[in-house]
Amino acid sequence: MSIWLRRIALVLSFRRSIQGKIFIVFSLVILSALVLVGLVIYYNLTNNIKRNAIHYVTDSIRRADENVNVVVQDASRLLALVVTNEDSVINVLQSGNPEVSLAGFRDQKKIDNFLSYLIAYKSSINRISVVSVQGGKIFYEGFPYVDRTTLNNELVSQIVKAPAEKMFISQNYNGREETVTIGRKIVHNRKTIGVVMIDLNYGILSNNYNIRPSEDSGIYVMNDSGEFIYRSSPDPGVKSLPLLRESAGASGVREAKLGGK
Repeated sequence: MSIWLRRIALVLSFRRSIQGKIFIVFSLVILSALVLVGLVIYYNLTNNIKRNAIHYVTDSIRRADENVNVVVQDASRLLALVVTNEDSVINVLQSGNPEVSLAGFRDQKKIDNFLSYLIAYKSSINRISVVSVQGGKIFYEGFPYVDRTTLNNELVSQIVKAPAEKMFISQNYNGREETVTIGRKIVHNRKTIGVVMIDLNYGILSNNYNIRPSEDSGIYVMNDSGEFIYRSSPDPGVKSLPLLRESAGASGVREAKLGGK
């Protein structure tokens, strides 16, 4: 009798061990499936969030570029009017009349009226200046005040060295506030006789490019020379500079790691 009981106990124990193993395997399969499904959902969610963030930022930057380009193109047309105006600009720069004279006063009045007409009712422009290369005469309309002591001679030299048809853009401190200066040299008979500079209201850039999808993000606008025109953060960091300069001449979206992130 005891032998039969032992056999029955062994059979029951064997069956229970098989059921336990099946249960464990089945549990592991379900757990693996749940983890896999969770990972797939997490991956899809993060990708969707990333795509939406990229779309939001690129779309915002595209709209900002369009708004700023309207102002820049308008300033470019004004520059073209100045460099091609013979009566009020080229003749005045070549006149050689002393500033403290009746003829010099008439020259001053003529070019001042012309510059005032160009920037009338244009809130995007703070100042327009014409500087003679020889003699250093300065004519301007707008604010702030500029004379030989406050003139940015380095900026004038950079514009003079630029190609005749090229529009030079640079971030500049005009003695009062940050501004973006758009300049072009004035050429007559293949000789540079002066430069014209337009100082744009810096708020146009800061208002349009005020795009901060996260606290650690930044927007940087650069010119053809790789100089910053606008930056939302004071310093992009040494590691970011090569990527920014490479991206300045490229199109589309790039993804790169900075500092292991």
